[in-house]
Amino acid sequence: MGASITLAGESLIAQKQASREVLQVARFILADVPGLDTTLPVDRSAGKPPAAQIVNTVAVTREGYLNPNQVVYSLMMNSTVGDFDFNWMGLETSEGVLLIAAYIPRQQKRKEIPPLQSGNNLTRNIVLEYNGAQSLTGIQVPASTWQFDFTTEFARLDARLDAVEASLAKKLDLENWTPPQRVNLDGPVLIYPGSTNTFKITDYNSGSIFAVATDTGTVSRSGDTITLTIASNAAAGIVTLDVTRDGTKVTFKIALGSAAIGKPSFVFPAANATSVGFEPTLTSSAFVVYPAGYDVHAKTRWQVSRNVGFTDLIVDQLEATNKLSESLTDLGKRLAPSTKYWARLMHLGNTLQSVYSDVISFTTASVYIRKPTITAPADGALKVSALAKVVGDAFSVLGGADTQDAGRLQISASTDFASLVYDSGWSTTQLTAFQLTTPLAFATKYYARIKYRGLSIGESEWSVIVSFTTDEQLTGTYTQLNGGATPRYSPAVVSVGNKLYVYGGGVSTGGAAALNDLWVYDSAANSWSQKASGGTGRYTHVAVEINGKIYVTGGYDGNAFHGDSWCYDIATDKWTAIANNTYGLGYCCAVAYNGKMYVYGGGAYGTLYAILRCYDPVKNEWTTVSTAPSARQGSSCCLINGKLYIYGGSSSDSVGPGGMCYDFATDKWTLLKVGPGSIIYPVAANCSNKMYIFGGVRGGSNAIDELWCYDPATDTWLKLPGGATPRYYHAGAAIDNKLYIYAGQWNMNDLWRIN
Repeated sequence: MGASITLAGESLIAQKQASREVLQVARFILADVPGLDTTLPVDRSAGKPPAAQIVNTVAVTREGYLNPNQVVYSLMMNSTVGDFDFNWMGLETSEGVLLIAAYIPRQQKRKEIPPLQSGNNLTRNIVLEYNGAQSLTGIQVPASTWQFDFTTEFARLDARLDAVEASLAKKLDLENWTPPQRVNLDGPVLIYPGSTNTFKITDYNSGSIFAVATDTGTVSRSGDTITLTIASNAAAGIVTLDVTRDGTKVTFKIALGSAAIGKPSFVFPAANATSVGFEPTLTSSAFVVYPAGYDVHAKTRWQVSRNVGFTDLIVDQLEATNKLSESLTDLGKRLAPSTKYWARLMHLGNTLQSVYSDVISFTTASVYIRKPTITAPADGALKVSALAKVVGDAFSVLGGADTQDAGRLQISASTDFASLVYDSGWSTTQLTAFQLTTPLAFATKYYARIKYRGLSIGESEWSVIVSFTTDEQLTGTYTQLNGGATPRYSPAVVSVGNKLYVYGGGVSTGGAAALNDLWVYDSAANSWSQKASGGTGRYTHVAVEINGKIYVTGGYDGNAFHGDSWCYDIATDKWTAIANNTYGLGYCCAVAYNGKMYVYGGGAYGTLYAILRCYDPVKNEWTTVSTAPSARQGSSCCLINGKLYIYGGSSSDSVGPGGMCYDFATDKWTLLKVGPGSIIYPVAANCSNKMYIFGGVRGGSNAIDELWCYDPATDTWLKLPGGATPRYYHAGAAIDNKLYIYAGQWNMNDLWRIN
């Protein structure tokens, strides 16, 4: 019987070796081929005979291994099978590939039909021989444990015995002749095009004469080492390596595989896993290529389907970035609860691709955390604090119960969250509200999402993404502008449009002198001009602008504190006396709100005040509105969204020098965080709905150049770069959301813009 591995079988062997898959032989095929010359070698390129010539197809009855390089498949048919003749026999794999074909003299198989016909039992075996055959087929049963036909092996043994006898006949000293020994090799069972492979003769001795030959590539030997080199263009198949020892040739068959990427597998989820989350991160085994280094991992295809046939895909992602993991969260995919899914993956290199992994199935959980919703900031919100506070709705569970364990916030500069600028990680303290401690960039659009985690259920899906744009904010960039007027300290400064109005102040020239002059700075032209002087000379006073008029009250002239108040009409350049403020005060602060002037605190002759006074220009009268929780002088204030924010100063009570807020709508006072600490005589102004304070005195008489920002939306302070010249008794105001600082102690007239 002549039997040979087919060309298609060789190709399949190489593929199985490359992907580390088991070769499974499924069945015998018997055929009666007309005119078949069974003395000729098997046509290895031919396929299975036509269906009309196939007389029977029978599953492999038994399989076993003879040695690591030989496995045997057995066919046993009893007398219930027949009638047919056959002269062709083949082995077919589970994929339907013809692995081995054999030509045999025509055989008869007859069925027992008493009393008309005697049937026969038939046993046939085919031996599959190549390097590593047992490992590749996964056969663990020794063939010696069951009976089979050794006809083929006996024929080979007979031929070798004939050769031995012929050799013996030529020997002169028969008594001293030693029979040749079989050659044993240790080396790779799978080789590749372009490779150099080393084999060791494990039973080598220098007294024997060796020769080597191959039908593919080149081969050489040095001592016990055989080197087999395969050309890069060699075709996949079986390489024959002949090793002759003392005249006896032993043939080894080695699988020559095409370069291939190993079959991947899932690390997560495991096959048949249950209670899998709804946005799982799929994880793959490592990338493996044969031969090593032949290709690199370039992409991975991930597929998740609602059916095993993968015709109802939820995910079909060719991923070049996350090659060993794929987050359904990042893909925006959400699985349904209590649902079975199927998944598979494939690794791709620059030139090769693997086969798909084994298909796994998994089932999602039936109880899950509801998808959270961001309630603040609103989607599309503008002028959000750079120290944003992101708030989500309450934690809740559908289909069961759980307790929230952690929350997570991510902020990105892009909608796909590939450009993360903040990730809180899983926080067990910030569960549904997240306060940033490091500011975002100013005037920049961002995207935010949150998710929750329970103690037992796992994670929710990400919330719907909201976008928001941060507010403009000073960065602490200082520009010196043209100085003007005359040097002074403690003037009052009011901004009107793009102009600064500077009124009064003190001059120290051996003695204190109080000024009543009025100067105007044009920020567009960077120039100064003088207007009409009026009122009485003073410093440490306050001024506000209401409907094109500037109202001035309080202050000190070097001898007494003033209660008289004045109005300057910008349009007419005229001064007019108004109702007297019954409190003669200095070192107070003031804002304009709803057409009225509000003045807080101040001091006179050692007495500090906590009252909030109001001047109504329509009625030309003063009233007391409220009493603050702290009496102080030397503080500064500004108006933000209908609330009065006050900071700094010296106090005579236990409240301390921190900030206070008065809500005009509710007539309520609240204390702010201390923030910068104890500062007297700072300047405060509203830029982009934040309170900025600059300069002042810290620690007795130490002038500072510090710049601080208070964000009412988050009740947080941020220290910005200092600059200009340290000072106190200065004044300032905001123009176009930039802070302007003028004058100061002692006798200064420099002007600075802080961006």
